[in-house]
Amino acid sequence: MLKTLGVGVIIYLTLFGSLSASQPTGLPTNVCSGPFCGPAQQEIWNRFQRATELKLVLIPSVYSGACYHNSPAYKPHTQQFGGVLIDKARGHVFFHGRFSFYKKTQPYANLSVEAARVRFPEPYEITLYDMFAYADSSPSLAPFRYWFRQEADTNDLLLVGYFGFNHTILCALDRH
Repeated sequence: MLKTLGVGVIIYLTLFGSLSASQPTGLPTNVCSGPFCGPAQQEIWNRFQRATELKLVLIPSVYSGACYHNSPAYKPHTQQFGGVLIDKARGHVFFHGRFSFYKKTQPYANLSVEAARVRFPEPYEITLYDMFAYADSSPSLAPFRYWFRQEADTNDLLLVGYFGFNHTILCALDRH
């Protein structure tokens, strides 16, 4: 009985410890594949692969623009919108943001840093790596993970995200 209980505890800790780990194994791969990957998604994915780390000198900044979602809930080739604030507080880098679906106009265009701090109140800490930035905003076992990169020749923010286990997002967001 005690041996069975011990094995059960080990399995539980191994399973749930690995599912909730917030450290990425690196950059996501094979994001743009299959029917999800039309020309717009392929362009964002190609840009993301060529880009590098966040430009820390631009923080704080607000970004907004086109997002595409590969999910059973949304049409993968319909442009959606995202708005993201990259900010600093207490010596750490955070992101705040929202996604909007099936809007006729871009709801985050021209949003200021001050307005974004009010509109996007919940911060998620970003971990900075040499070639990308990463955030895990998982409130539970379902992953909500984001990778951020910026190109050397633009100030755009490129975002790849995983929501749950069957929802992928690609965004190209312009800096305001």
